[in-house]
Amino acid sequence: MSGKNWELTRGCLSHLFYIFIALPIFTTPNMRQMYYIGLIGVFLLSIYTIMIHEYLSISKNFLFMISLYIIFIIYCGFSLTWTSSTEIAIIKFFDLLIVPIALISYPQISVMKKGDINTVLTLIFYISMIVSTLIIYSSALLGDPLTIFNTTHINIGRSIGLGLPIGIYYLSNKHMNSITVVTGLFVILVSLVMIESRGPALAAISSSILVGFYCISTRMGLYRSILSALSILLLMITSWFFGMFTTLSSDIDLGDFSVLVSGKLGSSAELRIEYYYNALDMWANSPLIGSGLSGYFAQYGTFPHNIVLEIGAELGLIGVILFGSFIISGYKSIRAQSRSTLGIVLLAMIVFALVNASVSSSLPGQRLLFFALGLAVSPALFR
Repeated sequence: MSGKNWELTRGCLSHLFYIFIALPIFTTPNMRQMYYIGLIGVFLLSIYTIMIHEYLSISKNFLFMISLYIIFIIYCGFSLTWTSSTEIAIIKFFDLLIVPIALISYPQISVMKKGDINTVLTLIFYISMIVSTLIIYSSALLGDPLTIFNTTHINIGRSIGLGLPIGIYYLSNKHMNSITVVTGLFVILVSLVMIESRGPALAAISSSILVGFYCISTRMGLYRSILSALSILLLMITSWFFGMFTTLSSDIDLGDFSVLVSGKLGSSAELRIEYYYNALDMWANSPLIGSGLSGYFAQYGTFPHNIVLEIGAELGLIGVILFGSFIISGYKSIRAQSRSTLGIVLLAMIVFALVNASVSSSLPGQRLLFFALGLAVSPALFR
């Protein structure tokens, strides 16, 4: 294999491995092998890249961000001295140490050009399309859209929902065929309806609106803007009803989405409110330093489904300030790119991850957030 072909192959493999450890679907029982392949691949390619380069261009934005995160991790380590569940807390500590740092750091050696970012986005979009197609297949032939992956609708929803703002981004440029993009958006939206994944659906739509408004306002005249907005709205409505009508139930039912239009709280929303109150009570008992890492889980056997309340309850105000500074550093990193479509789609990915983080999963499970922040400080944006 020639040097040029090897570099191209290595680049594609590195992006795939990076995605394997970022998307929640690859940590599910039926796909976990891909996650481990991703971890091993990222480790080996990191060593190889460092060995063949005498000097790596590390961005100042990355150094600032990773410094803030390391300070946060050190504080998490100190909290092990006052937590009520040291064994569980140690596991959580290493979960926060290894994978997030890998997700933040790896773009420094693998995402060196803006074309690399587009390759990562393209791979995510195609993976979202493939997974969404398998969901439709599983629903039609196996009777359950989740059967193939053997996981929760939250994990799948967060994995495929990220493809939505990326698809809207591709509608505004010529990186991908328009028919392919529209088809992909359609199957992703249909799948989100089929699996009744409300949180990821709301996160995907809100982040897509951010990208859509930017693209419409900067790339098109008034007539084309209105036409594009109506087309996207029609696509959403069509896919919504298609998703409902292709379910195997005898009656058309909005399922978990019904709470969004009924004006009433669903059972999961009521549980989340209870979790939130418990977290606030725990935070109030120790407002400055919290109850210690995994303190909430030790007492209630679950997590608050909101990372701000989770950090506040377990690490107090100090933890919230440290982690908040880390997030803000990512936003400031892409603020200079806010006039570019690529900068906006990266911001939309952070918005998508933060909306999900406010309603589901614990802090170590927010891989998409660390993934998006890692891309936000990649050298590709500052060349």
